Amino acid sequence: IIVGKKKFIDLCKKNPLTRAVRVDKFTLAALEGTLKYYLDEDKAINEIPTLRMLTTPIDKLSEKAEVLKRLICENISEDYLHIDVEDGYSEVGGGSLPMEKLPSKCIVLNIKSLSLNEFEKRLRSYEVPVIARLYKERVYFDLRTIDEEEFGLILDAIRYALEC
Repeated sequence: IIVGKKKFIDLCKKNPLTRAVRVDKFTLAALEGTLKYYLDEDKAINEIPTLRMLTTPIDKLSEKAEVLKRLICENISEDYLHIDVEDGYSEVGGGSLPMEKLPSKCIVLNIKSLSLNEFEKRLRSYEVPVIARLYKERVYFDLRTIDEEEFGLILDAIRYALEC
């Protein structure tokens, strides 16, 4: 049911549950602004980062993975790490898709110069914390969750973690 803002606010005032979850005009305005994106699917995918990540095709992820791999290889010596691109998956998480997994591409690092736990701790302590997945003694960066604009940040965080 679609109702106007005023009518929605009036309905909320009549329900005692609204005392627990009060919705003010700013919340309604933010919700309205977000929902307007969904009227145009292409605009929603371009403007809402989560939708953009969920709908990125696997071939685009492969391209991104190769670009990030090349960037890391050009800037960090093989003495510190070995890097591969592997097929992986992204776990969508809670909400309406709690168990859903999407195919993805991952940059996988084998760290040679320090322990995996120490490397991860240093990534998280970087000025902009970087979160990676640890699995079978390797570090995974899921390209579905990394924008091209963040490649420099990822490179800097890896350098920081290796040099601390």
